[in-house]
Amino acid sequence: MSRSDAWWDDALRDRESRRGGASGLFHLAHPDGYASYRIAPERTCRVVSLFAATEEARIALWRVLLALDLVETITVPDLALDDPLPHLLTDPRQVRTTGLTDGMWARVLDVPAALSARRYAVEVDVVLDVRDPFLDRGGRFRLRGGPDGAACEPADGPGTAVPVDAAALGSLLLGGERATTLARAGLLEAGDPATLRRLDAAFLADRTPQHGTEF
Repeated sequence: MSRSDAWWDDALRDRESRRGGASGLFHLAHPDGYASYRIAPERTCRVVSLFAATEEARIALWRVLLALDLVETITVPDLALDDPLPHLLTDPRQVRTTGLTDGMWARVLDVPAALSARRYAVEVDVVLDVRDPFLDRGGRFRLRGGPDGAACEPADGPGTAVPVDAAALGSLLLGGERATTLARAGLLEAGDPATLRRLDAAFLADRTPQHGTEF
């Protein structure tokens, strides 16, 4: 993901109307990341953004934020659900989730292109029957993939297929939801438990997807 010069100019202009009664922006710089934050009343630090290219940078930035003088509460607007922050604390229960919001919804319009563009945690060879009554972009597609890449193409003829709703395919593609969870909700149907387990393992991502840039 990249950010334009116009995006950076707008973010760093730090308009007073965006401060919500807090201070202007402070910045922490690391060779592999940065954090921007404000100091608000009642001994609160409001983290505006924190990005790190390495886990070492992420830990270093959080350690500085957690050690700020005269700060009792730190708020962060878009922490990933699997962020390791709780494990940096003596008491992990001090991290509290106060709300969940959607940053972006992904709807797959070109199924072969989308499924061919990513890699898969384990080898998988399955026919997906994508149901899309709204835009009629569905159909039967054979996905063959693994850790080194994938290929997906239309599949003609009869045979066993895994029905999946187009509305759920975006979450599955990005690794945001497990195939087993979608199956329990009725958005994916795999009659063979072994096939469902294989899909679950194949689409597994190394971390929860996070929408970190507003647009």
